[in-house]
Amino acid sequence: MERFAVKRGIEKTIGGNAGLAKLAAQHFDNVQANAEGEFQASFGLLSNISGCYTDQGKLQVDVVQLKGSDLESFLSAEGGREQAMESRRRWSAFLDEATGYSAKQRGDKAKESAKKFAKAKSAIKMIR
Repeated sequence: MERFAVKRGIEKTIGGNAGLAKLAAQHFDNVQANAEGEFQASFGLLSNISGCYTDQGKLQVDVVQLKGSDLESFLSAEGGREQAMESRRRWSAFLDEATGYSAKQRGDKAKESAKKFAKAKSAIKMIR
């Protein structure tokens, strides 16, 4: 499970979890939303994608990709490599729209968050 920072105002612009499910439908197949607004979908290489906005204003997603022999058979099938590249493209485009940040900005935000966590952890150790 991954959490991504969301640019201020994006969740409201998209329309919360209902809008997120609609956005997922533009990028993935077999999109279904439950009563809480969490969506589930799939596309090509990504066998299961689920996600929602959290109360802390973050995008929480859980992705299951094909692995092992399933992945090998998928890639060796007619158009498998192209389908895998399209899966990655759609995943990245979805994250760009759902968070309001580019891939580089998402990486920078993740590093910033990890630094804050490490700093807080070291402060706790110093207190003890």
